[in-house]
Amino acid sequence: GVNGRAERHSDFSMCSAMAQLTVKNTFLHFQEQQQLPTRSKSAPCLLTQVVQVGTFPERSQEWTSVMLRNVPSNFTRDMLLQVLVREGFGCAFDFLYLPLHFNHMACFSYAFINFVSGEAAERFSSQFTGFCRWGVDTDRVAEVCWSSKCQGLEAHIERYRNSPVMHKHVPDICKPIILSNSKRVQFPAPTEGIQRPSFRGRRRRNQGFCGR
Repeated sequence: GVNGRAERHSDFSMCSAMAQLTVKNTFLHFQEQQQLPTRSKSAPCLLTQVVQVGTFPERSQEWTSVMLRNVPSNFTRDMLLQVLVREGFGCAFDFLYLPLHFNHMACFSYAFINFVSGEAAERFSSQFTGFCRWGVDTDRVAEVCWSSKCQGLEAHIERYRNSPVMHKHVPDICKPIILSNSKRVQFPAPTEGIQRPSFRGRRRRNQGFCGR
């Protein structure tokens, strides 16, 4: 959906090339990152810093938020939600965000999920690392890593409640959701005025991204 060009999301870095890739505790761990001007079509790589469990020096609370990568580009939030429920995680998570492109309504092939416990996050990582039962015609193989930008439900709420993605003119399918016992609940109200995003001007950097 980005026409072969590398577009930078303000919260994520391109990482088509990685050095010294290892897998520990079922989570990806990259010891070095290198930015490239393009990315592989078979492995979309818009992501936050990827870290191994326990490598952050200040881990004062349980980590529960993960990033799911290589989601099929034609997936919607509701399709991903159905997969999570089908795979036995219906009541195990309370936050889900699948960023979509405003202009194309195609996802960027990654999602953020917060689980109700660290154990549930670990179980998800074990089950979805190498996952390919998407229910659509695709060769995408899932990868899972910790989200280093936000950990926990409250952190995600504070990150997005005032974001342009929550503006009233943004289609609901583009928005992050929070859940309780697998039922969607109302997202907390913004604490300040929300800027209306632009749905046009594709040539401008970051135009068309849902969220930031």
